[in-house]
Amino acid sequence: MISKLKTAKVLLAENKLPMDAASFYKSLILTGAMKDVEYASTTGSGEMKSFVQLTDQGLEYGENKASGWHELKTEPKFYEHQFGQAYMAACQGALDHAKTIFGGHTIAEKGQQ
Repeated sequence: MISKLKTAKVLLAENKLPMDAASFYKSLILTGAMKDVEYASTTGSGEMKSFVQLTDQGLEYGENKASGWHELKTEPKFYEHQFGQAYMAACQGALDHAKTIFGGHTIAEKGQQ
């Protein structure tokens, strides 16, 4: 099956999901499916910049496409048919992270006690 590649911003909007692309990326970083990549600014200022990239694990959700602006920089694009899995992984990553910070159980688990 050939699946269209789209940006997270487009897929989040198309599916009316309550997360923005930056939060989605941060949550996928928590799962190991994405990573921040740092590079030196091309202006010669010495400033370090960064972009997000799918890891080997995250490549099941999409591809890293050349940005066209910088030889190193890529932009993650997601397979339309795999985006639901990527979104659920991001949500799980955010929930697991919240549990490590705030401890305890989810709201649903508390109601069952």
